[in-house]
Amino acid sequence: MRRLRNVKIVATLGPASSDYATIVQRSLDATANLNGAMSTAAVTAVPAVPTYTNPATGNTATNPLAVQLHAVARIIAAAPTLGLKRQVFFVSMGGHDSHDGQNTAQPDNLAKLASAMAYLDTVLSNMNGVDMRPQVTTFTASDFSRTLTSNGDGTDHAWGGHHFIMGGAVNGGDIYGQFPTIGVDAGSFNNPDVSGAAIIPTTSVDQYAATLGAWFGATPTDLATIIPRLKNYPTANLGFV
Repeated sequence: MRRLRNVKIVATLGPASSDYATIVQRSLDATANLNGAMSTAAVTAVPAVPTYTNPATGNTATNPLAVQLHAVARIIAAAPTLGLKRQVFFVSMGGHDSHDGQNTAQPDNLAKLASAMAYLDTVLSNMNGVDMRPQVTTFTASDFSRTLTSNGDGTDHAWGGHHFIMGGAVNGGDIYGQFPTIGVDAGSFNNPDVSGAAIIPTTSVDQYAATLGAWFGATPTDLATIIPRLKNYPTANLGFV
């Protein structure tokens, strides 16, 4: 094998390299702006996340969902400094795919959700002296639900489920859509809204999304473009906001 000596490598900045450099610089600038905004008094005044209690064990622990919402609240508080008028945040909470151990996991998951929602509502109620709850709508989303019957230690994948919407603009204290009546006949479910052990949805995710989209400012024409299947349902706006 011969050794190569005095090899010269020449690199040129083409369009891709130039675009990459521009994106990196834009990211650095955005980070600097965000760091500056996060040091304002309104942001630093956002209270820390309290612990929650696991109802199954009685132990207290840090709530990972509330930690995410703490970050969301801080960015909402920084919005005036950042010049933002509309913001969309996604937070996530796992542990609901409960094929096993549901009786232990479900109470803990619901306690986390309740504690996190209460924390966010409290923070938004007085953000630098302003009640921000009318301007913030929080809602849940999931790709499937659970069966109504147990598999022995949990439940399996199913269709229809329920969602939770919170905020000052929400017409709350009510259930929207058709709530199923669960009847038992000879040990099996006998209900037109139920197939086997799964609830059949009577309200579409398209209607759910359209109602939230309308609150966000989308016009009926916008929604028809964004959600093409919306025309298949008699009611586009469910009225919960």
